[in-house]
Amino acid sequence: MTALAGNGARRHARFDAQTVAFHEAWKAFFFPRIDARDALTPTDFDRIPAFAWREEPAGLLRGQAAIAVLQLLVPGLLLLALAAWRLRRFSVA
Repeated sequence: MTALAGNGARRHARFDAQTVAFHEAWKAFFFPRIDARDALTPTDFDRIPAFAWREEPAGLLRGQAAIAVLQLLVPGLLLLALAAWRLRRFSVA
């Protein structure tokens, strides 16, 4: 259910992996320039790495949501059936 809210563990791990990759690209762009004491030129600004979030496929999210709903629905229906069966045997008078 947390996947539907957008704060699930898999999405967080995906975000972490993307930020690590971005950080590596950032370092690969700037560190050689810093070590060489090179100033940025106007053309360098267009090549500065920018973070771009890549969402996980919608089909994967729907599949996870369907499994989560079934994990709640099946036990709930079993408990409802058990309660109905027990109540049918219960005598009020």
